[in-house]
Amino acid sequence: MEILLGCIALGIIIYLVATRMGNFGFWKKVQSYPELSYVFFLGSECWRVEDGINDFTQPSRLVGEWHGPFYVRVPSLGVIIKVYGKVGCYEQSKKDLRVLIDVGR
Repeated sequence: MEILLGCIALGIIIYLVATRMGNFGFWKKVQSYPELSYVFFLGSECWRVEDGINDFTQPSRLVGEWHGPFYVRVPSLGVIIKVYGKVGCYEQSKKDLRVLIDVGR
């Protein structure tokens, strides 16, 4: 019985982490092309980046308008950046970045 409850708890934790992190396939692709993705995020109104140069602190009044943080390691900066997506905007932007990465291959 305890093993069953442990498996159920583990399944719930994995589900919550997966939904919090967003689409695994998308972020795996971003991690494969971090430099291109970083430049894309900086140039888009749908994304905000914390990279030590550009900082984004989500004001409490905007909670719910931005999803994240999502973490991306950018080798040229030597840091892991935090990326936030604007709700209602970043979903289409993710598709645009996927196309850009696929064309660049």
